[in-house]
Amino acid sequence: MINRIITAALFGVFLLSGCAAIPREKIADESMLPDLKWNLESYAEFVKENMTEINANYSTVYVPYNFIVDTDYGSTVIQNLLDPDSAKAINTGLPNVANPGPSDLLMRIYHHIINHYDYRLDPLKWQSVEETIRAKKGDCKSLSLLLMSCLAAAGYDTYAAISNGHMWVNVNHDSQWQVLEVDLDPERNTIYRIPGFYKNPLYKIYPDRSEKRKRNN
Repeated sequence: MINRIITAALFGVFLLSGCAAIPREKIADESMLPDLKWNLESYAEFVKENMTEINANYSTVYVPYNFIVDTDYGSTVIQNLLDPDSAKAINTGLPNVANPGPSDLLMRIYHHIINHYDYRLDPLKWQSVEETIRAKKGDCKSLSLLLMSCLAAAGYDTYAAISNGHMWVNVNHDSQWQVLEVDLDPERNTIYRIPGFYKNPLYKIYPDRSEKRKRNN
């Protein structure tokens, strides 16, 4: 079982994919991504192959998982990157709307994140919510953790999902789970729209715990 989610020497290969700093979910040994020249076409092929391998080797039952990341300050459980106080402050500072509807706060939080933070590919770096707020930019990992934190602070049932070298946010609204994508690049989004991409992610990162799909056998 891989205990470290990041191994810096092996992550330059995902520069054109959405997120990157996540182990390749190729099963037999869950090895890291091979050293190949990465581009959108090869990423799409990886995704199709990877989804097939995951579904063949993992059930859709989730079990507790200790998700560890390496930061500039050392290794830590991913939940230590969150900042509930800062998330609450962002929510409090959102402009008011007249006669808000049930989904208004959800969408105001989402649009605030995608409109006020620049999306930057940074496959080698895991940064805290505090660092993301200060830098006003981040990749799919950083912006997903920030968005999830704000949604959780507002009382939504939410988690950050990780699969296929990418990270996004799922939120439960009106008794339905919805995908909130922080990477709006049109070319990469053609890959995210591959059927099954968002379904049953390998990892779920909640504010208080992490889970992983249970391996068969």
